[in-house]
Amino acid sequence: MTQSIDLSPTEVSRDELAALAEVAGGLSIENRPRASLLNANGTVVPLPGPIFELLASVVDLLSAGTGVSVVPVTSELTTTQVAKLLNVSRPHVVSLLENGKIPFHRVGTHRRVLAVDAVAYRELQRRAAEKALAEFHRIGAELNLPD
Repeated sequence: MTQSIDLSPTEVSRDELAALAEVAGGLSIENRPRASLLNANGTVVPLPGPIFELLASVVDLLSAGTGVSVVPVTSELTTTQVAKLLNVSRPHVVSLLENGKIPFHRVGTHRRVLAVDAVAYRELQRRAAEKALAEFHRIGAELNLPD
């Protein structure tokens, strides 16, 4: 089984992305078409809503020129992979690990992080940044500062 799947926008033609985006892009959950997969035997398998939404998100990202990686949450990541996921330096990741901010374990002398723990840290940081930005805007409004 593949550990992770990486997809670059250059691996899918613009026409293919446009066709997919026409079906998937910009549709709300309420008005999206019922999608199905057709296998080689001609069997039609309905595509569950959450999987359709995931695929629509992948299409949106690829259309915007952003590469996509799908990694099982049980995967173990290296510090380099975590740094890439968090968009920080590897030494900063090592510091986060050693300071107990992200759980990890060692395989020999190498540090390994569960993908689910790295994603949880990223989400925690995203929420903290949103909270700080909201507080910044609140203070600015109190002081009648321009936006």
